[in-house]
Amino acid sequence: MFAPAPVEPLAARGDDMHDLLDHHAPTTADERTWATFQHLGGLIAWFVIGPFCFLVPLVMWLVKKDESSFLDDHGREALNFELSMLLYAVVLLPVAILTLGLGFLLYIPWAALGVVMPIVGAVAANKGRYYRYPACIRFIAPRY
Repeated sequence: MFAPAPVEPLAARGDDMHDLLDHHAPTTADERTWATFQHLGGLIAWFVIGPFCFLVPLVMWLVKKDESSFLDDHGREALNFELSMLLYAVVLLPVAILTLGLGFLLYIPWAALGVVMPIVGAVAANKGRYYRYPACIRFIAPRY
């Protein structure tokens, strides 16, 4: 007799503020390309400059953040993720030392997260979607 109310799908970003952004606005191919490389830049830079890999998404975000909300959001997210991964690596080091090396095993999921998640973010950006990394600290809060 009574039908349940239709359930709205959860926001892909994982926060309520996502609804404030116009995430259905069309993005240009140039915006999608830049957003894709904002995510992949930190991953690629890891193999070149190691722990300073956060500099690539930082520079890309600073250059492009004022051009569109899409680039601003992806740049912030990529930068926050790289800074989070750097913090996690620093925190894991004393854990690994205090456990007489056993804690170094924690670097395996850390490395997996650091490789897979930027690729997932890049794919979402390339499709024109917003993305939120799991286990990411929002050092640079979104601008709403």
